[in-house]
Amino acid sequence: MVHRQRPKGTGLRFDKKEQGKMVLGFVSGFALGGAAAVKPTVAKSMQAVAVPRRAFGVSRVRMNAAVATNGTATAIPAAPAAPAGPKLYNLSAPELFKAAVAAGTKKGKAPTWKLLVLSMWAGFLIAMAAMMSLQVGKSIPGITASDPGLAKIIFSVFGLPMGLTMVSCTGAELFTGNTATCSAALYKGKITMGDMLRNWVTTYSGNFLGCMAFLGAMILSGMMGTPATALASQSALKMIVEKTSMTFGQAVVRGIMCNWLVCMAVWLQMGCHDFVNKMCAIILANITFILIGFEHSVANMFYLPFALMSGSDLTWTDFFMKNLIPVTIGNIIGGTCLVSGLYYVCHDE
Repeated sequence: MVHRQRPKGTGLRFDKKEQGKMVLGFVSGFALGGAAAVKPTVAKSMQAVAVPRRAFGVSRVRMNAAVATNGTATAIPAAPAAPAGPKLYNLSAPELFKAAVAAGTKKGKAPTWKLLVLSMWAGFLIAMAAMMSLQVGKSIPGITASDPGLAKIIFSVFGLPMGLTMVSCTGAELFTGNTATCSAALYKGKITMGDMLRNWVTTYSGNFLGCMAFLGAMILSGMMGTPATALASQSALKMIVEKTSMTFGQAVVRGIMCNWLVCMAVWLQMGCHDFVNKMCAIILANITFILIGFEHSVANMFYLPFALMSGSDLTWTDFFMKNLIPVTIGNIIGGTCLVSGLYYVCHDE
């Protein structure tokens, strides 16, 4: 018996002229990204024959799908391009300012009840972080006596930077950061003065209530006045004396310098694309103001009341008049002038 050898492919052949037409039709169709139809002559030839398993680099399934049932061929639609999306890292200074304006616009238009809830959340987180700094950084008397520089570094790292990281990454509302973002939106005309002041008053009040809520939780938990918090209480008693011994002007200047760094941390984290980078940006900027000794109004909303509840001879009037009010004024100047103001003048496009 004589066996015929089966030709490669499907056993059917195209003449050179027909092959040329098919190649030309497919190349032109795919080159136009699916906008042009494949030549009808190509479709007619394809219907007349079985399609090889691999023809011109395109699978049989895709080639058969290109042939319509009415005898005409349609081009395979190109896959949709992935959306470009916003640039999430390595932002230039003008891009950072635009991001801050967008954030400030959203904050300025947010409902009051939502701002209050989120700002209480932020105050609770900052108070928790402040307590952590006292429990760790101020509860190492041996290191404080032998190496005060190391003790100060420990106090600066463990506490407030962690709280500010949680605030920034969870969407909570912190008054000090909002002084920069909301004023940036105001400079660009995206919100009104009333919107900005409403945001500031609401978030400031909410931050204070959140700090008081955490202090109340400490009291209800029975931890106040126990050995577990004894060293922290002693440190807070020393701290309140230092923080209320400044003149009004000195407290304002320390508040300005503090919020310059805090708002720069907010600015920097907006240019980061993941949690680790955001955390690094926030920690580096905030460690600086803590090590130098600048004043943060929201942190003081916990430190000083904690000292008052721990038996300080000072009063709530001393707390407000000698620290909180001047520091708050300084924080506002630092955020609105040295951060958003300078960016608006130098980097607005």
